[in-house]
Amino acid sequence: MERGRGTKKSDKTSFWYQFVVMGLVLFFSYAVISLVAYVFGVFRHGVDIFNPESRDLDRLATYIWPFDQGLAEFADDAHQLLDAYLAEENIFQTQRERVDSVWKYIADNHKRLSSLGFSQYDDLFATIASLYPYRDEVYQLLGSEQSFTYLIALQNTGERRPNGGFFGSFVIMTIDKGKITTFQPVDSYFPDSIAPGVRIPGPVWWNFFLDDNQVGFVAGNKYGFTDIDGRNLKALYETIFHQAYNPDTVARGVYADVWPSLTNKYIKGVIFLRSDMWEDVIPGFEQKAREWQFVNATIDLIRGEDRTNKKELYLGDMTTYFDEHRTELMLSILTHIRDIRDKHQINIYLSNVSDGLNSWLRDWHFTTTYDTQSMYLRDFNRSYSKVDRFMTKEVIIHNDAWQVVGEYVNQDILSVRGRGSGTYTIDIYYHVNVPQVYRDFMQTMADLYGVQLTDRERSILHLQPNQAGVLRATQGLIYLPWQWFVDQVTGDVFGVTDNYSPFARIVTYHAQTPYNNSTSQVTLTVTIP
Repeated sequence: MERGRGTKKSDKTSFWYQFVVMGLVLFFSYAVISLVAYVFGVFRHGVDIFNPESRDLDRLATYIWPFDQGLAEFADDAHQLLDAYLAEENIFQTQRERVDSVWKYIADNHKRLSSLGFSQYDDLFATIASLYPYRDEVYQLLGSEQSFTYLIALQNTGERRPNGGFFGSFVIMTIDKGKITTFQPVDSYFPDSIAPGVRIPGPVWWNFFLDDNQVGFVAGNKYGFTDIDGRNLKALYETIFHQAYNPDTVARGVYADVWPSLTNKYIKGVIFLRSDMWEDVIPGFEQKAREWQFVNATIDLIRGEDRTNKKELYLGDMTTYFDEHRTELMLSILTHIRDIRDKHQINIYLSNVSDGLNSWLRDWHFTTTYDTQSMYLRDFNRSYSKVDRFMTKEVIIHNDAWQVVGEYVNQDILSVRGRGSGTYTIDIYYHVNVPQVYRDFMQTMADLYGVQLTDRERSILHLQPNQAGVLRATQGLIYLPWQWFVDQVTGDVFGVTDNYSPFARIVTYHAQTPYNNSTSQVTLTVTIP
C-alpha cells in the first residue's frame, strides 16, 4: 500500500515537473521569437551603419548578443569606431586592432551580412572584403601616419573627353588621420593663368592626332588611360604650384586667400569623377547640374560685364551644395558602388603604391589602363558644348556572316576576349536628341536671371547649332589591339587617320551631327588575323 501511494505521488510530481518545464520552454520560445521579431522589425529597412544618431549598430549589438556573439562584437566595434572617429580620434593609431577586427569580420562574412539587415551595403562589403590584403596601404593613404593630398578632376560627361569628360574645375583635397582637412574647389583655367605655357611633351606617336602635341593642365585627361593622364596632371600641378607660378598674378588673383592650401602640395593621387555618376545615384542632381551649366554659360550676362573669375557663382554654389549634402552624397556612392565601378565613373591614379594595390584597382574597375583584350572607343567633343548629355552612342558589331556578335549602348570600353579570326564590321551611331523640356528649362533660367540669350550662349547650351552650322561635333579616338588590320573607315566622317602606338593601333576620325533629332554613322571594317 505504501509503495502504491508512493507511486501515485511520484507520478503527480512528474506531471507538475513536466508542466513547469514545458511552460518555461514555451515562455522562453515566445521571448526568443518576440525578440527576433522585434529586432527584424526594427531593422526591416536595413541597418544604417553611417548615421550615429540612429544608434542602429549599438542596438543591434545589444539585441543580437545572446544569439550571435561574433555579429554583436562586430556591431559594437563598428559603433565604437564611428564614435571615436567623430570625436576626432586618429582611429588608425588609437584603435588599430578594432579597425582590423571590423574589416576582418566583413572580409569573412560579407555575404552573410547581406541577409542580416546590411543588404544595402552588399556591394560595398564585397569591395571592402577584397581590399583587406592591402589594408596597411589603405590606412596610410587615409593619413594614418602623415597627411596626403589628392587632386579630384570633376569631369563633365556632357562634354566628352577620352578619360570621361572636360573638367572645368577640380578640387584639392588633403586627408589627415582619416579626416578631410582641405577641400578647395579651383577653376581649371587658373593653373594656366598663373603659369602660362607650362606643358608636358606628348609621345611621338600622338603627333598624327593633334597638331599641338603638348599636354596642358586644362586638357590633361586627353589620353583616356588613368595611369597616363594621372601622371600628367600630377606632374603639371606640382610644376605649376611649386615653382612655375607667377607670384604677382597669384597675389592679384581670386585664390590669394587660400593659396597656402594649394601651393607646395605633393599629389599622392588623382581621382577622376564623372558627372553622370552623381546624376545616376542622386535624385534631382541632374536639374542642379543644368542650373550650374546655365550659370557657367551666361556668367557675363548675369554679371553684366566680361571679367575674370568666370566660375565664381558656380564654384560658390557647388561648394555650398556639397557641404550641405556631404553625407547624402557619400552614402549614395557607397550604396551604388557596383554600378559606379562597372560604368568606370570613378578612376583612381595613385603614385608609389604596391603592384598588388594597382592590380586591385584594375580588377575592380577603379582605374583604366590599356588591356590588350579590349578596344576603346573614345570621343573628343569638338563643338565645345555640353550636348553629349543628350547623345546616345550605339555600337553594333557584325561578323563576316553578318551576324550580330556585339551590341552596346553608351559603352566606351568593349571586351574583345575570345573574338575569332575574320572580318568584322563595327557600326557606331551617334543619336542626338535635345528634349523640349530642357529647352523650356533653360528659358525659365534666363527669365529667372533676367538675361537675354545671344547666339553665343544658345550655342554653348546646345539650343541651336554653332557658327559652323553644327549642333554636335566629335573627334573619335579608337584604340584597337595592335595586330588588327583596319580595312576602311566610312560613313559620316572626314579626317580619318590610322596609325600605331607602342601598345595599340589607333584610328581617329571627325564626325558631325548638324541638327537636333538626327543620327550620324561611322563604320569600321577590321580584320583579325
